[in-house]
Parts: sequence; C-alpha cells; structure tokens
Amino acid sequence: MRRLALILLGLLLLVGAAAAADTLTIPAADPAVLQHKDINVLLTSETGLSGYNITFTVENDTVARIAGVTFPAWASLHSASTVPAANVTIVGADLGNQVTAPANTLIATLAIEGRAVGTTTITATVNQLDDDAGGTITPTITNGTITVTSSLRPPATSTIAPVSTALSVDLLGAIGGEEIPEPGDEAIDWVALIGATAGAYTAPLGPLAYVIIFAIPFLMMWITQRDMTLPGIVGALLGLFIIVRLPAEFHLVATTFIAISIVAVVYSLVKERA
Repeated sequence: MRRLALILLGLLLLVGAAAAADTLTIPAADPAVLQHKDINVLLTSETGLSGYNITFTVENDTVARIAGVTFPAWASLHSASTVPAANVTIVGADLGNQVTAPANTLIATLAIEGRAVGTTTITATVNQLDDDAGGTITPTITNGTITVTSSLRPPATSTIAPVSTALSVDLLGAIGGEEIPEPGDEAIDWVALIGATAGAYTAPLGPLAYVIIFAIPFLMMWITQRDMTLPGIVGALLGLFIIVRLPAEFHLVATTFIAISIVAVVYSLVKERA
C-alpha cells in the first residue's frame, strides 16, 4: 500500500513538472507579398525571467524574412541585429524586475514580410535565457509557420461574369472588320456604326439613353436662346427622316426625337402666350 502511494505521488510530481514545463511559442503568420504581419513571441516560465538572447531564423528567406522587431515595455535594455534579414538575434533584460514568476511573457514582436507566395518555418535558437534567480531556462520551442499569399484581397467566392465584347465586335464589323475592302466597296456600314455606338449607352440604360442623348442639344439651345420653336421643328423633321430612311430598329430613336421636339415647341408657344 505504501509503495502504491509512493508511485502515485511520483506520477503526480511528473505530471506537475510536465505542466510547469517552460515553453517558447512562435505563432503562425500569413502575410501577403510585400506586406508585413506582426507575430508575438511568448515565453511561459514558472521561474520568472531576467533576460534573454535568442536568434530567430526564417528557413526560406525567398518566401519571407524578418523586417522589424518591437520590444515590450519591460525590456528596458534591448537590442536587435540588422533587419530586414532571415536571421535576427535579439537581446532583452528585465532591469526593473517587472517579470516575476509565474511568467507568461511577451518576448518580442516580429514583423514578418512576405516576399513570394509559399510556405516556410521560423525557428528559434536560445543562446541564453535566465530566470529571476540567474538560473538557466531550457524551454520547449514551438516553431511558427509562415504562409505567404499573393494578395491582401481574399479570393472571390462567386463567379465573376466576363466583360461583354459584343459592342466592340459590332463596332469593328461596322467599319469593315479585319478584311481589306475591295476597290469600290463601301468600307463603313453607317447604319451598323450608329447602332454599335448607341449600344454603348442603351446597354446599361435601355431606352432612357435615347431620351438623355437627344434631350441634351435641346436643353443647350433652350439655355442659350430661350426659344425652342425652330429647334423643335428641325428635330421633328429629323425624326421623320429617320423613320423613312433608316431600318425599324431606329424607329424608337426617331419617336423619341419627335416627342422631345413636340414638347419643346409646345413649351415655347405656351411661354410666348404667358
């Protein structure tokens, strides 16, 4: 019975020692190319901390490197080797005895710069690590993983519709396409050219585009002359010409032209009588 109790006590001590093990943890980082990502290196120690000398190494410096180091406030005495670099040695000392046992302490903040898409690791080599009593701390080190992405913008989750090239194709066809015209042939299809040009506006706006386009000259003439009788008559005649001479797909344009012209003439007549 006594032997069993001793065995249980020994197991408890082993479990307690394992739980109280000192650890140095380097978190994972996921910077984008040409961007920085900060990671906080942490030390867990049951005996406090008085100072350290640690070297951090990025295994593949074509993927990433250490671009900067920031020290916590308690490390009143500190230094770092040249950055940016793949290997950086940092030194810090707790002269004010601010870190006491048990300690879960920020050692330093490393700025990781992404250089190319890929994955690499960042490791730590403890050159010196002392507790509050001046004893040596030998921590278990958890290395970090660096995953560099191509962009800060997250990948699209839905399919992006391709930009329509129908208008450019129609416009190219209206001016003769890629073929060299035969002597005497008409190189430009004026009806198709007008349709392709108007399509750039009617595609997003619909028939409203015709109203806006043909209302602009009437509006400008009204601003300059304050009389729309003559422009209205000319506009109505132009609309009739379009109906007679151009294909049916342009009749909506003509109707719009005539309607705006009638409104302009009526407005001018009403204004004169008033």
